[in-house]
Amino acid sequence: MLLHDILTIVFYFGFIFGYLQQIGTLVIVIHDLTDIPIQIAKALNTSIYEPYAIFPFLFSQVMWVYFRLFCFPMMIYELATSSYPEEHAQFQPFIYLSALLLSMLVCMHILWFIMFQRLNLAHIRSHKNLDDVMHIGGITPEE
Repeated sequence: MLLHDILTIVFYFGFIFGYLQQIGTLVIVIHDLTDIPIQIAKALNTSIYEPYAIFPFLFSQVMWVYFRLFCFPMMIYELATSSYPEEHAQFQPFIYLSALLLSMLVCMHILWFIMFQRLNLAHIRSHKNLDDVMHIGGITPEE
């Protein structure tokens, strides 16, 4: 997480001083949007509603695939292939810096997504049979 935070701070610096506020704001919104279901799952996991924590956790993974593993690389491509107008060409290194930092963030998101899948697998393996899996959250299989 320290590397993630350092990259984020440097990225913020780059998009503010490189006049890339639109891209930076979009990255922040997409990044924070996927954190909401994770925080809900954490809250549910520490409450009496612990069996329901799996649902926002799984929803957050769907959001990760779309926003962090699909949209981020698309944004990096668009960013890397763009350039400033001639009168602002001195800011071009900020585009390359931002694309590099976003690429590093995508690599970390892939790693964390793999960790999420390991958690899913451990959760599935912890149940003895399908009936136990179906009883999560009060869902009972039909007879």
